[in-house]
Amino acid sequence: MEPNRVRVGPELSSLRCSDKWRALFHQLLNHLPVCNEDFSNTTSLLTARGVSGVEELRNFATLILDSVTRQGKGLIVTDLGWPTHDPDVCGQFLLFLTSMIAEPTSHVGNSYRPLWDIRPRDVMSSPDYLPTYSEHSLPAPLHTDNQFATQPEDLLLLYVVRPANCGGGRNRLLSMRALEEEIRIDEKAQAMLDILTHSSVPFRVPTVFASASGNLGPHQVQWGHVISRCPRIRYRLDTIRAGLALHPAMGNERLLAALSNFADCAEHSANIFEAALPQDSLCIINNHCVLHGRTGFTDRSRHLLRARARLRRVVTLHPEAAGLTLCCS
Repeated sequence: MEPNRVRVGPELSSLRCSDKWRALFHQLLNHLPVCNEDFSNTTSLLTARGVSGVEELRNFATLILDSVTRQGKGLIVTDLGWPTHDPDVCGQFLLFLTSMIAEPTSHVGNSYRPLWDIRPRDVMSSPDYLPTYSEHSLPAPLHTDNQFATQPEDLLLLYVVRPANCGGGRNRLLSMRALEEEIRIDEKAQAMLDILTHSSVPFRVPTVFASASGNLGPHQVQWGHVISRCPRIRYRLDTIRAGLALHPAMGNERLLAALSNFADCAEHSANIFEAALPQDSLCIINNHCVLHGRTGFTDRSRHLLRARARLRRVVTLHPEAAGLTLCCS
């Protein structure tokens, strides 16, 4: 039986795992590398060993890839059947599936760390410390991931080990295509998009990533355009503001107003999808054209696993996605 696919919005699809797919994952349990090892050749090795189910899961991965890239959407996969009581095993499954879809990347520069825990932790309360959203339980405004990289990854994958039980921690998604359609109705808003397209802004690297990479200074920034052809959107307001604080000469009045207006348009868009993702669900996001965020929460046991990935080839989006093309490594 094929998974039951339910369309939940114009820019988002939902896919419920069938018993067949869950059984295939469990067949692989004793054959996968441990977390943080290289999964790039795992499918070839499993096939060579005669492990069954690899090709079927490759079809599952192709279905995910098509939805997120060619159709330019976000995708939620529920009821995967992964053992949420054991986050390490969930991490193995997440990296295996990610490696079948694309090329997992490391979260830090000086070691291979393809998985990142998203859960509240104690961070330095220094005015010089720039936290990242994965470190705290406050609301996370809409943004794209790793916007401070030279080339942000194409895909973002979020697996829910444990959702918040306080009613908070609701995930939010907004397609840049839908937001642009809203904005273009207003001439002043269109002028804002033009400013963000033609202005290069500094994105400051959050302290935890700068420190973990070792070779980055405490005030490392990456310059880029908020709106471009590829990625279509590169955005996180707090890292831009922190970057501009280090380069105040770049923060002219028109740019600051455009950034503020864009944030207001995004956060109040009528096209935001918001939901509390259930336990054992996976959200795959096209990081080049979909913004994501979350509401605040008080349940500090909330735990998600994150993987990022680059596509292995150039993939042209579905025509409905306004003719955008993903740039791939």
